[in-house]
Amino acid sequence: MCFSVDSPDSLENIPEKWTPEVKHFCPNVPIILVGNKKDLRNDPHTIKLHPHITRELCSNPISFFISPTLSNTDPHPAVLQELAKMKQEPVKPQEGRAMAEKINAFAYLECSAKSKEGVREVFETATRAALQVKKKKKSKCVLL
Repeated sequence: MCFSVDSPDSLENIPEKWTPEVKHFCPNVPIILVGNKKDLRNDPHTIKLHPHITRELCSNPISFFISPTLSNTDPHPAVLQELAKMKQEPVKPQEGRAMAEKINAFAYLECSAKSKEGVREVFETATRAALQVKKKKKSKCVLL
């Protein structure tokens, strides 16, 4: 399941809307929660609009699979100004991790298609999760 780091509302939809639907149609399938567009959190405009978001916060490991670093990306002022107008800010890594725990996700990861950071790890983690799913044993008929 994915949400957008620049849209707190998309994270809020995970437990109420998407988790029940996924669990209904795909029972017993491990869920990986992925924060997309992580480059927007590290954007210089983000830090200016939200000075309490520090470089330390942005460079902490997201999970045991990824150790992100700050990247130099093009500014995205329109998105961040829109968030500021609504008194919102990009989703913090710890908020994503907390949501992953809440929905019992297999893992929490963040990535950026723009910078390609974390994309490989998302696919590797999905592969690991798929390989760990135990297949049901077929019942056998025994004649005595």
